[in-house]
Amino acid sequence: MTILLKYSIKSDSCLSNIPPTLRELLNFACQEKYEELYEKNAGKISLDDMCLKILNNLKDKDELLTQKRYLYMALIMADAVEPTIKKKLHKDNRSQKVFQLINYLLIQKKVNNNLLDQKKLIAKIEKDLEKLFPEISFGLQEIDEAFDVFKNLVKTLVPSLSQNALLEILDDCFQGYAIFPGSENCRDLFNWWLLDVVPAVWNLVPPQQLYTIHGLQDYFDSHKEISSKKKVFRP
Repeated sequence: MTILLKYSIKSDSCLSNIPPTLRELLNFACQEKYEELYEKNAGKISLDDMCLKILNNLKDKDELLTQKRYLYMALIMADAVEPTIKKKLHKDNRSQKVFQLINYLLIQKKVNNNLLDQKKLIAKIEKDLEKLFPEISFGLQEIDEAFDVFKNLVKTLVPSLSQNALLEILDDCFQGYAIFPGSENCRDLFNWWLLDVVPAVWNLVPPQQLYTIHGLQDYFDSHKEISSKKKVFRP
């Protein structure tokens, strides 16, 4: 997936370039324990509520900037999910088609805050998703939730749907099996999101690392062998 690399440069450290209020919230979130992550002595705040607090702290008076941050985070999480799909469905190229659809809609400038345009965009997205994902279920939790991430990725293009779609993505990743099955590394995954993804999203740069089913790896190294096998998707 090349969308992030195309428009961004690598940042050595984003944590120092975020507002103090967001930094304090991330520190608090790191120290808290969560029942949803199977931790003992869990605090009173749920994982869902913490994610919502953090997303709200990414908002800006400029609605377009907020939209960019939400879409950016969704792209990063989809990037983390794609290897899960490839491991189970080697020849399935729908994740790449979703990335190409996003590129197409952004290039065509179909994303804006006009309510009428949003209704048209929602109708188009629903039609394209029905075409790409006609199955109700694959019968595998990790695949169902991984594809759910990609469906919600497209929905983050719609300003009125973006936050809820992003919360669904985070739920599939942190509490579901979209990135990896089981609960063993859930806390590590959440910490990666807090300390790498969120600061990167604030600054609109790629994270330093990508957490996938294969573990942590340098974000840029994980993208060295892409694009040559992509097929054109024409909505």
